[in-house]
Amino acid sequence: MGKIRSIKPDYFMDEDLARITEAARLTFVGLWTLADREGRLEDRPQFIRANLFPYEPEKKIDGILKELEKKPFICRYSVGERKYIQIINFLKHQRPHHTERPSVLPPPHGEFTVGSRLIHGEYPEGKEVEGKGMERKGGNLSGVDPGNGAGSNPPISWAKAISWNKKDGCFEGITPEMIGNWKEAYPAVNLGAQLKRADEWLKANPNKLKKNYYRFITNWLGRSQERGGK
Repeated sequence: MGKIRSIKPDYFMDEDLARITEAARLTFVGLWTLADREGRLEDRPQFIRANLFPYEPEKKIDGILKELEKKPFICRYSVGERKYIQIINFLKHQRPHHTERPSVLPPPHGEFTVGSRLIHGEYPEGKEVEGKGMERKGGNLSGVDPGNGAGSNPPISWAKAISWNKKDGCFEGITPEMIGNWKEAYPAVNLGAQLKRADEWLKANPNKLKKNYYRFITNWLGRSQERGGK
């Protein structure tokens, strides 16, 4: 089932988007509604066409996805024999509802392929989205520095990347890179369950808000790891 997403007025003024076809611009927005809360979905062109263009069976979705990948607005990658799509900087422009479950799809992390290229441990080069609107700068897919791993002091951009929406009661700004790091650093931990528990703890303790939610989460996960993931 598709999900409700938001679109900023500045989307229509973005110069990079103006250089791709109208079909690609519409498909890009449609992908947001098919993606999970981390901006990932399975790379299945026929499924995507059936959901986004049910009355246009002739629509060549694979060609449109290649166009979006070339710019790049999406990352198409493989893990084993399965193919996936990561929407670049999805969490910098979307605020998934806190009831959405964490992604069960693997992020483009570790060893994976993009097209014919085999990548080890890092994203392919792309464009990131910074700040308000759709201002674009060169960089990685996340919009934050890659950092030194979940257990060390993160760079200042990581420390400020995560916030907690007191009104909606949910974390914001958690990126696929962070999830990938935490999975490696805390292999015994059920990330989805523990992030939900941390979220509920903050709801129950509104007077104990934090200045650095990255540190708060890594400390929480570290304690869980020491307890065997409990």
